[in-house]
Order: sequence, then C-alpha cells, then structure tokens
Amino acid sequence: MRVLNDNVMVKVRNAGSQTTPAGLFIPETQVNTGQVITGEVVSVGKGKWSPTGERSPVDLKTGDTVWFQKFNAFEVEDNGEKFYVLPESNVLAVK
Repeated sequence: MRVLNDNVMVKVRNAGSQTTPAGLFIPETQVNTGQVITGEVVSVGKGKWSPTGERSPVDLKTGDTVWFQKFNAFEVEDNGEKFYVLPESNVLAVK
C-alpha cells in the first residue's frame, strides 16, 4: 500500500489488548484511547504540492519511530495488520 501527498503510514507498536502489572486484562477499546501511540513508519508520501506547483518533501522516512495521537489518524487494516495513516504535521515526535 502506498500513501499520497504528505501522509505517512505507521505500523502500530503498542496497540492491542494488554495486561496490567497485576495481570488484569485491558481490552483494546480501552488501550490508547486519546493517548499517544508509538509506531514505525512503513510508507511515506512524496510531499504536499505548493500553490506554485512545487512539491514540498516529507521530512520522515521509512523506519522512523514516531509518536502521534490516535484521534489524529485514520485506522486501516491490510492483511490482518493494523496501520494508521496521518499527515506528517500530526506526528508529535520522531526518533
């Protein structure tokens, strides 16, 4: 799958069901609700078009670790794997 413009596709690292240190199960619907999600960039668009017709390249690259908020991204599923697609401007941090 390929993203367009200034969008990036992120494979989620910390989504899904989890357990507390005491072993209690936390359902996926309660994990990362409004919290920051960590993931790895797997696809990057070519950049946004400026009014002058030039492309402004995306600063992120495949393999970067990024942090973003769930409500700023679109969740997609491909072959049973969960990804998020969001504009580069909605990425909070990169490592």
